[in-house]
Amino acid sequence: MNRFLIPILLSLPVFSFSQTYELCMQVIGSTGGHGIQAGYDFTWTVGEPVVATVNNFTRVLTQGFHQPDVCVPTTHTLDLESIGLEVFPNPTSDALHIRYDASVPSALNFMVVDMLGNVVSVPQQLAPSGASELNTSDWAPGVYFLQFFDKQSNRSSTVKVVRI
Repeated sequence: MNRFLIPILLSLPVFSFSQTYELCMQVIGSTGGHGIQAGYDFTWTVGEPVVATVNNFTRVLTQGFHQPDVCVPTTHTLDLESIGLEVFPNPTSDALHIRYDASVPSALNFMVVDMLGNVVSVPQQLAPSGASELNTSDWAPGVYFLQFFDKQSNRSSTVKVVRI
């Protein structure tokens, strides 16, 4: 047991300093194209015959791999210290508190993903008061990543959180 646990624990600091990447969906097909006609922007590919779209007036969900403008890659990180962002207690068992300087003008959003990249908490905006609480009681014990992003500056940063 210890011979597996020690290498895993020693490798965690390496992953905490690694650079984050965003995965973008791409289509590899035999043909496709893009065009603008009468003010409409359209993109098409061959090989994806079943596509459904659901629209609820605030979001549009399209089934399939061909979804242009799904992500915007970023190379700039969000400086969490400059906005006084704190995440505590870490490790946590029931609740995670997020505190930041509310006088800094920014629209901070966050989401939580697990080690496999599964979304645990959908993207949501931090409270304008400068303090938010995240219920972690229904999370399985393990390592999670709290991803913060600022839509105005297109910057993001990640905080590692341990649920015990």
